[in-house]
Amino acid sequence: MEEYIINSCGISDCTPEWSWVTGENGFGDYDIWAAFRGRGKISVGGQEFDVSAGSCIVLPPHKKIMASHDPSDPLLIVHIHFSSSNKDDTPATLSGRHISVRDIVFFRDILDRVLICYYRNLAEKASMWLSAALSELDAAADITSERGSGGKSRPMIYEMCDEINSSRGASPLLSDFAKHYGYSEAYLGKLFRKTVGVEFSGYVINARINK
Repeated sequence: MEEYIINSCGISDCTPEWSWVTGENGFGDYDIWAAFRGRGKISVGGQEFDVSAGSCIVLPPHKKIMASHDPSDPLLIVHIHFSSSNKDDTPATLSGRHISVRDIVFFRDILDRVLICYYRNLAEKASMWLSAALSELDAAADITSERGSGGKSRPMIYEMCDEINSSRGASPLLSDFAKHYGYSEAYLGKLFRKTVGVEFSGYVINARINK
């Protein structure tokens, strides 16, 4: 297993006035930049991506980064800066790509474990969990590539995930989403399972436990 060196990591609950611009040469290391709430945009070396819950980008070294968000729907970001000595490994193949993770709750749990181990000075375990996170992104990137740009249902499903994860009270029902989007409950449930990788009910339970 490739060993990574984690240089820093944390969670940013962005304030409404937040924006981000690096220098022209960006950072000297990689950065897993994953959104779990909110909506915004990020530019990586001049290429712009829309960002919402479930968006993740492995930011490459030495690229200018610019980001902003909707002040009424601020971003919650987990970020992990790390170094890798192997130029042909997973971070290099993933860097600069916008990836929509399949299971937001599961992926957030992996990143949280990276942070916990890092702050407990458990470098080997933190590296192990980082490897798991990159493997999950690699799998998600393969699915995105296979489906191409024709997956019109994906933004809708991730919008559902965003609402589930951000809800303060009772989680929305599948029947509510079906009525809102104009689908049958059975069909929308199949789309959700196909896109996220878990049943709608299981995802809601995991989100509730994560909260």
